[in-house]
Amino acid sequence: MLAYRSQHSLASILLAASLLCWMVGCQPDSSSNNTDDSGDGADGVSALVEPTASSVPLRIWIAAELTAPEVFNRQWLAHSEQPIELRQLSVEELLAEEECSCDVLLVPARQLGELIEREWIRKLPDAALLTSELSEGGELAVSSAAAVAQTTFREQRYAIPLGCALPTVVVSPSLATELDDQPVTWQELQTQLDQQDASGQSSEEPQPTSVDSDAIVDRFLAVLATLTERDSKYGLLFDMQTMQPSLKEPEFYAAGEILVRLSQQPGGQAAVLGSHDDAWQWALQHKAPVAAVAVPAQLSPESAKLTGGKTITITSKSNLPGWNTGGGLVAALPAECRQTSRANSLLRWLQSSQTRTAIAPVIEGIESSTPLAGANATSWLARQKQAEILSNSDLPREPSLPLTYQLRQLLAAQLVAAVRGEKSAQQAITDAHTSWRELTQRSAESLRYKYQGSLGLSF
Repeated sequence: MLAYRSQHSLASILLAASLLCWMVGCQPDSSSNNTDDSGDGADGVSALVEPTASSVPLRIWIAAELTAPEVFNRQWLAHSEQPIELRQLSVEELLAEEECSCDVLLVPARQLGELIEREWIRKLPDAALLTSELSEGGELAVSSAAAVAQTTFREQRYAIPLGCALPTVVVSPSLATELDDQPVTWQELQTQLDQQDASGQSSEEPQPTSVDSDAIVDRFLAVLATLTERDSKYGLLFDMQTMQPSLKEPEFYAAGEILVRLSQQPGGQAAVLGSHDDAWQWALQHKAPVAAVAVPAQLSPESAKLTGGKTITITSKSNLPGWNTGGGLVAALPAECRQTSRANSLLRWLQSSQTRTAIAPVIEGIESSTPLAGANATSWLARQKQAEILSNSDLPREPSLPLTYQLRQLLAAQLVAAVRGEKSAQQAITDAHTSWRELTQRSAESLRYKYQGSLGLSF
């Protein structure tokens, strides 16, 4: 009887101890095998604790140029033991996919509307936001107001901003000496270029073998933003009420003429049709007085380190501070994410100043918070000049419509034809207007709602 009571008491004690151990969290950690860990706390408290590494790689898709994936992988593994699997693809290849089967997606900001339309990405959870990370220099790891604004749709956050693409006019060293630091009009700049033509300089230079469709559209819209007198709050590309394209407005034709004129400089066709890298190198390495339109935040390390020349400000008719092309990268959480807490951890890591400084040289569209190529590099000086502009959340930006990729391709094809002399600039813009209208007219009403939402409007 005594033995029975002793055994019974011992069993009770063991049972109580097991229950207590379970209550304080001593249960075995099964997170390493759990790939469906979407249960982040609604209050975001779980974001304060880094999740345990899983044996299943975190799938990361990067819809941008990735020159050295090993750099990204090495930097991440120095931070976490969680394995990752990188896939680099173009925007065209991304949009050809039937679904977005990844855990983190890096994509140009202007494509967010398409991703939201397809229900490929989720609204950004609080657990993905980094609010207090400090770099070694003591700078807060926060993005500019304009960069954050491009990640919203109807005031809902959908992504982490990693870069903001703001075109500028860069001039060669010889032309830089002819211009002071005051804003100039396109007419004044063209007068300088006309004087160059009259000097008898040869324009016989190699023509481009490839075309960067996004870059030429970036240039066209950047020029347009300086010419329009309309309120950019309601968008520049479509009529807000009818969703008819605005391409037949006078300023669009004028922008096309200016683009053609820039291509007529010695070797200028390569700078207008080529990448932002091509345009930047051409302008800063040219001996003659020339000018190009390029995005200093979308340069290779080789171009970013160039010195000499300078960037100039073009007078805007409506005092618009600039134009955000939406070419900067953002990082989003896909609907098909199977490791949410670990994906959130990577999103927080991407927001660190140290992370962005390390991976910016190998991923186009990510901005570093420090001058990687030196404080005297023309690209860094240009970005410093743009800092105040980027602090404005109302900076005009390209709307992230579901059809953005197709609209850009149609416009680029016409601009290329104009630059190559296959048709006049006016005819090219008219043809682009027609193709835009044909693409959008069947869904004009739903597009109007999305157009408003991408601009932060709600009626």
